[in-house]
Amino acid sequence: MKIVFINTLYHPNIMGGAERSVQYLAEALVKEGHKAVVISASEKNVCEAQDVNGVKVHYLSLKNIYWPFKKRSNPMFLKPLWHLIDIYNPWMVRYIKEIIKAEKPDIVHTNNLMCFSPLVWSEIKKLSIPIVHTIRDYYLLCPKCTMFDKYSNCEKQCLICKGYSFPKIYFTKFVDAVVGVSNYILEKHLSLGAFKGAKHSTIYNAYENKRYYKKSKSDQGLRLGS
Repeated sequence: MKIVFINTLYHPNIMGGAERSVQYLAEALVKEGHKAVVISASEKNVCEAQDVNGVKVHYLSLKNIYWPFKKRSNPMFLKPLWHLIDIYNPWMVRYIKEIIKAEKPDIVHTNNLMCFSPLVWSEIKKLSIPIVHTIRDYYLLCPKCTMFDKYSNCEKQCLICKGYSFPKIYFTKFVDAVVGVSNYILEKHLSLGAFKGAKHSTIYNAYENKRYYKKSKSDQGLRLGS
């Protein structure tokens, strides 16, 4: 089986757990004899796909007004425009569609879609390829992806989040199956009308940490903090 994974970032561009989990899953499938292809965003223009531990990785240069993962914060007045383009980004979707046509996968597994746009689901559906999506954050419900404001979790969407999420939730109708990394995050999306008609289940994040730590020879025991 050939699987195309779509995730915002991929090795060596690692910001959080999603990138590690997707990499672990892709490489595990390769070990099982399947073919794994990853499409991720990049600040730099990479012309050719690269092999990363047996996984074919396409790094696509982001077509938006700025790269959102710089250490310096971007101007506040540009952020609404960036998010509007991100909701409906035909330039990124066109590149993804060309790659999927060339790769001819049996299934497409989408993950974090920031930088790519939920529009990609409707275009993949036109190719008659099954789509599985894993919900790893609140990107579809909140422009900050966190549903967290100041010092507490948001119990419900504010008007701004509703405005940004409405078109994103519309595109979820093209997804065949959805997976939540927790029951809570899955039910939150379903309760707000996302992924209607899609099969759904919960699969917790999988990641194998290959780093090993030597035991201390000290008799003082383990100390955390200062």
